Formats: sequence, C-alpha cells, structure tokens
Amino acid sequence: MIRHTCKNCDRTIIISPAIKHFVCRCKSPNTQRLGDRLAAIIHYTGLAWLIKHIVRGKCGCEKRQEQLNVFDSKIRQWIKYARNIFHVFVI
Repeated sequence: MIRHTCKNCDRTIIISPAIKHFVCRCKSPNTQRLGDRLAAIIHYTGLAWLIKHIVRGKCGCEKRQEQLNVFDSKIRQWIKYARNIFHVFVI
C-alpha cells in the first residue's frame, strides 16, 4: 500500500500500488463550493425563476455566487490552519 498526500487539502489516503494515477476530489472539476451549491438549490426549487421574473432581469446572482465561493475557500483555508494548530498542540 502507498500513502498519498494531496498538496491542496492535506488529505492522506492509502491506495493500492496498482493505481498509477490518483486524483483527489478537491482537484476534480465537480467540486462545488458554497455559492455553487446554493445556486443549484435555488434553481431546482424554482426560486431562481421567481426572482428573475420579480426583478425583471439581472439580480446579481452570479456576483453573489462568486462572493460565496470565495468566502467558502477562505473558510476551508481557516479550517485547514486550525487543524494544523490543533495537531501541533496534541503532539
């Protein structure tokens, strides 16, 4: 078995030697951040259609989605930093 550590998320995974190429989920194109998830929920519940008809055009949804994605990445960095500090104190 081989230990593989992702450089982006510091996740350590033990994989079989038969696997020649490993791609962590954090690098996959299907990774969704907070803004993407909320946009999908709003779309599938029908709220997006309702909002666009009420405001008659641009509602700033794309800008808000990008801001939430940036906020999500900052939160993930903070959690990663907090985990590293916790490991220092535990060891």
